Amino acid sequence: MPFRTNQASEQKGSYASTSSSKGSYSSTSDSSSKGSYSSTSPSKGSYSSTSDSRSSDRPSYSSTSAPRSSDRPSYSSQPPQRNSDRPVYSSTSTAAPSRSAQAMTPAPVSTARDTISTTAIPYVRPLRAMPEVARGKGNLDEIKLCGYNACQKLHDSRPHDIIRVYLVEARLEEFSELVKSCCLKRKAYHVVTSEDMDKISGSTHHEGVCIIAKRRLPPSWVNFLAQLDENESAASLVLILEDVANPHNVGAILRSAANFGCRYVVLPNEKDFKPSAALLRTAEGGGESVEFISGPSISLISTELRQRGMSVLGTALKGRINLYQPGTGGALPARLAVMLGNEARGLSPDARKASEGMITIPGTGAVQSLNVGIAAALVAGEYFRQHAPTVR
Repeated sequence: MPFRTNQASEQKGSYASTSSSKGSYSSTSDSSSKGSYSSTSPSKGSYSSTSDSRSSDRPSYSSTSAPRSSDRPSYSSQPPQRNSDRPVYSSTSTAAPSRSAQAMTPAPVSTARDTISTTAIPYVRPLRAMPEVARGKGNLDEIKLCGYNACQKLHDSRPHDIIRVYLVEARLEEFSELVKSCCLKRKAYHVVTSEDMDKISGSTHHEGVCIIAKRRLPPSWVNFLAQLDENESAASLVLILEDVANPHNVGAILRSAANFGCRYVVLPNEKDFKPSAALLRTAEGGGESVEFISGPSISLISTELRQRGMSVLGTALKGRINLYQPGTGGALPARLAVMLGNEARGLSPDARKASEGMITIPGTGAVQSLNVGIAAALVAGEYFRQHAPTVR
């Protein structure tokens, strides 16, 4: 293959600098052959920087290209003219935007970075309402109960509020009175398999029975305070649960409260708490005897109760009030509100500040602390021992 510099070769694929052959790579060729890479060639598909003509149906890559068809995108380094009714973001534009453009132009954003303080801020644990796992789902006017004792207590106390009943076949004889009541009052009841009961109740611990019933609405915070005012001389125990997260612990506290005559459990920072089926099952029927009161902040709860003659005490590992030794301040007031805190962290600083003193439950010291449900049962049991004849 020749490499002559002045020969106008007709050979295909020639690399002569003046060749007009197809596929030539000549730097001075006037060839219009397809695929030429000449720097001055006007050929189709040329990549020349000085080309003066191209086919309008192919995109040009030249910075000095001749005008193209308006329906093809331009790759020119100069930005295309904008429509006047669109916002202009150029920092060098001097033309005043139209009224519509002013409305669409975003507010200027500062390029300065926000200053972040490196000063350490002490962590303050936020006071939370009851967790979602403890809340009942579905219609707010209905509750779901499962478990033998919880359902039996509901049937004994308010059978008129039962809406539907689900039973496995093995429980028909034990709940024969419930089935008869449903038939007489035209209430629906269904005999289902154990697998279906798992889905209906949302748990495998249903004990073969599940009831959908009307929810008994608890007193509001204002009505609760009014009831305390009406019985201002009677012995009364109120439990305040701050950030107790486990629904089984809450259910156990409800069970102990019902057994020892505590009628109210107050929930700080709560609006309208509806207990879950798991919580009510763990309460073993205590949910029918004890009311949940949705209250304001812990500090406001303490203030309102103390204004009504109640003593507000907390529970702690080391407190000045020994539960079982009257000589060290162990005698519990007749009108008493006891605050119980989170399973892991205990009471918050706000709750400690709002209390008049801290109760401690003595022990061997082999373990650091007791479960919050156990602590509530011991405090409520000792209170009942001291004030049983007058508890209302």
